[in-house]
Amino acid sequence: MGKLSILSIALLLLLQRNVDAAIFEKEQQVKAVFEQMETDVLAFADEIERVYQNRCDIETLNQCGRSNFNDCTSTYPNQMCMDSSEMLVSACGSGSNGCNALWDKTQTAVRIPARLANGQGGNPSDDDLVESICYSRLAEPYMIKNNQDGNQMYYGSATGSLRIIPAQHSEVCGLYDPRRRPWFVAASSGPKDVVIVMDVSGSMEDYGRMELAKQSTRTIVETLTVADRVAVVAFSDIGSVVGSIRGGRGVRGLVRATRQNKDRLLDDINKLQPGGGTSFYSGFDSAFNELEYTIEQESTTGCNVAILFLTDGENTDGRNEDEVIDFVNQRTARLAQKDRQTTVFTFSLGYQADDQVMKRIACSTGGLWQKVDDMSDDLVDAMSSYYQLYALGLSSGENEHFTAWVEPYAFHIGGKMGTSVSTPVYDHSTSPPLFLGVATLDMYMNSIEEILEEDASSSTMLDRFVTRSTARCPKIDLTDLQLDGLRFVNAGSEATCTYSNVTEFQGILPERCPFISDLPNNLWENTDMAGRNYGERACCEQGSTAPSNTCAALAASLRAHSSEEVSSQIGIIVGIIVAALVVVIGIPMFFIFVNRRSETKHKKMMRQGSNVNAGMNIIMPPEAALSASAPPLNPDFCQTEATNM
Repeated sequence: MGKLSILSIALLLLLQRNVDAAIFEKEQQVKAVFEQMETDVLAFADEIERVYQNRCDIETLNQCGRSNFNDCTSTYPNQMCMDSSEMLVSACGSGSNGCNALWDKTQTAVRIPARLANGQGGNPSDDDLVESICYSRLAEPYMIKNNQDGNQMYYGSATGSLRIIPAQHSEVCGLYDPRRRPWFVAASSGPKDVVIVMDVSGSMEDYGRMELAKQSTRTIVETLTVADRVAVVAFSDIGSVVGSIRGGRGVRGLVRATRQNKDRLLDDINKLQPGGGTSFYSGFDSAFNELEYTIEQESTTGCNVAILFLTDGENTDGRNEDEVIDFVNQRTARLAQKDRQTTVFTFSLGYQADDQVMKRIACSTGGLWQKVDDMSDDLVDAMSSYYQLYALGLSSGENEHFTAWVEPYAFHIGGKMGTSVSTPVYDHSTSPPLFLGVATLDMYMNSIEEILEEDASSSTMLDRFVTRSTARCPKIDLTDLQLDGLRFVNAGSEATCTYSNVTEFQGILPERCPFISDLPNNLWENTDMAGRNYGERACCEQGSTAPSNTCAALAASLRAHSSEEVSSQIGIIVGIIVAALVVVIGIPMFFIFVNRRSETKHKKMMRQGSNVNAGMNIIMPPEAALSASAPPLNPDFCQTEATNM
């Protein structure tokens, strides 16, 4: 080898070493950003725990009355119109028209779901919810001091309230429940493999059960993050994995809960139709098969396993109660040998459901069982609250300083790419510690994009968040008494397994404040914006401090234009469907008419057979029919809020 070749190789190696060193330096800078965010959110959680100790003070309760700002009805004290260079709200305009939305960087706002704002003046009537709003108010000075760059900082309580800075108006009022958001569930349950097993037998068509089951399943899927893996099993006489055939090929195992995978799964869930009998065995068998396959392929999270099993009936495949329960226990034992702790959560929907089997299965696997009545919206709450068991277990010392990240996404307000880091908050003065809620910080992705010279939506960026999110597997170790206390709190004494009269709730429910009568009846500082739409509440001219009639009119025009586009699209779709039906039905009818005329004219001729294949479906297939219309509205998940936190 010549001297020139040796020199070239040496230069290439030197260049590669420099490149590697530069990449390493960039990754270290990004790591420092991640670690600083984690340090900050843990400090925020410590502050929430500190102020919680004062929740029962008379001063805390007295000062809480008429001192909170509602995200839909209040005017904020230091509100100003956002600068479009900092953030742009498309619902108020494009920015070029001089319109944007109001916010207040010196104030927090409170959000609560409409179903919980059931008191006079939009106030909550639940004492624990009122308390969470009052004690979180004590953290407001900390939130103001540590929120200088406009990034959102918020605390979602286990009772359903959200306190957030900067204070902004919600586009859609009353739909937001923090407990159903990915950042909340990720921090309160950790990485996990989730299989939802859904009964699609014929009886699910009764009382709207099928749509309720779909809604609940969609809600659970939406709460998952890139730290999780998920599959949905639909069962009747047999069990099958939803979406197992996609693009003409078979798909097996649990998939990572990325935005893309979740969207595909949601679409597949919407297409499910009821029919057939009820085989518990088939449903569980399919679920365990997918879990074992995922483990064999080494594509599992390697953490806890949750099976959520929903049925509205009794087992009809000939197997008795003990056979089904023994089968579930055998398969969970097999997973335990693979170092996977499996918990089965069961839900009986309607008066026909087999409560006994469902409860026994949950009890034998350390899970929870709940019964949900027909014509009730409680199923969404019941199924989406499975995280509570994991939240209780996460409080142990081994899981201290646990944090969770979510996949980079476009923030609803402003549209910029960002991410969120969150951590569970506990009251460590009790044993076991009491789960209070989740503290969260948002971060724009532009600083990381600049360091790495890489787009926030790239696959390599996603890999970083997957690695960061799955770095720790929380250990869940609960006593029978703790489990039964949680069962009692969720579903009453009929749901308990070991202790029929559970009276110890320490670590599950907070102790009652002695001055419960001193809780404020009115939390809101003002309700000046009550009854107004988003444009009238929030849209403003840049540089102003109040809503603008001009910008509000523009916002209304934008909404109307959007509605017209949707109506136009629906009209086009309907037109296409009608035209297709004319083609697929009208043409055969024409030939039938012609054939009948021919038969009348030539009665002695042999009837000719149809040239249409008997197995061919000339009417729109179920999949196409379903995709031709929008899925039913989920009242607790609105697309306009889907990407906001």
